[in-house]
Amino acid sequence: MKRSATKSWSNLPPDIVNLIAENLYYYADYADQVRFRTICKSWQSTCVPLKEINLQPWLFSCHSRSHLFDTTRKLKYTIKTDPRVLDSKIEASKDGWVLFSKANINPSPFLFISYNSSPSSLFFYNPFTASIIELPPLHMFSSDKATFSTAPTSSFCTVFVLSVYYSTRRICISTCKPGERTWTRHFFDGFYGDLHGLTYLRGVLYCSFCNNVLGAFRVSTNSWKIYPHNRIRPTSVYLYYGLIESEHEGSLLSVYYDSHRLQWLVFRFDLLKENWVEVNSLDDRTLFLNPSSTAMKLAVDDASELANTIHVECSSSFYKKPEDERLQCPQSFDWILEENPETIVWIQPPLKRGDTSIQISNCRDELLNDCE
Repeated sequence: MKRSATKSWSNLPPDIVNLIAENLYYYADYADQVRFRTICKSWQSTCVPLKEINLQPWLFSCHSRSHLFDTTRKLKYTIKTDPRVLDSKIEASKDGWVLFSKANINPSPFLFISYNSSPSSLFFYNPFTASIIELPPLHMFSSDKATFSTAPTSSFCTVFVLSVYYSTRRICISTCKPGERTWTRHFFDGFYGDLHGLTYLRGVLYCSFCNNVLGAFRVSTNSWKIYPHNRIRPTSVYLYYGLIESEHEGSLLSVYYDSHRLQWLVFRFDLLKENWVEVNSLDDRTLFLNPSSTAMKLAVDDASELANTIHVECSSSFYKKPEDERLQCPQSFDWILEENPETIVWIQPPLKRGDTSIQISNCRDELLNDCE
């Protein structure tokens, strides 16, 4: 038998080299793309151009069963989750983690809202790794809203729960870091109506209220400040979709939908002038909206058709009506059939394949049967 000739890795066919490079774009980070090209000159000359990773968010559903939807490749994963996830309330999503609350609510006929006689349990859940991080119990109202600053695995993570006390006309902001045993409560005088939304941006928790008020809680000083909200008041005509952290310019956005004219309105908060300015264009970016999570991404490469569009769960529309009224907004997510919007949330996929290997490998067989 003839001994097979040893071939150099530098002689890999260009199509295979490009295939590896493309997978590094989707499953690794920018640094790994650079390292791959430094292995040999032939790979460097053959590879597709370097790309900054800009994965569009996935959807996580936890109704009767739990599913992950890869919105880029149109894949559906059925995953095994902790039973608590299926009967808990989604509060917020960020950096691949979802914050849940599970309450034992006893309605009172003497209150506008319900109060929990027993403390609510709050916990983080990562559907990509099945990891759970517990938080201390906390008494909550049914109208309370919660969010967090960054991934709970970071030492900089802070969880926020905002409560409105209607009888005493005060608000309370409860804060806690993962690993702490108790919550710190901050009370501030003032009544601004129902709480509509929360978001964290650069050390400040922003809170929007129905009385056209924007509250700002600065974490470093535990101080509270009130700003005027924009001139639009949420009504049956103007539907409010919450506050959004705009990553590309570090600004705060507020989103409405005019159900009469069937168009979107987006406002940006000018921190220097302390007023709201209407945004005329999304600058080729895409808004992903949900009561519990929002995201704003630059539409690039294969997602270029999503530029200047807004997506509420699985429904898509243009931000501004195109000049050619015959153009229809591509319905890129209509293949996702989820009936209950309260149990579905946008979630940022991990930047590295290794972060999902445990969970994805466990559900691979189910994926082949459930993929739609």
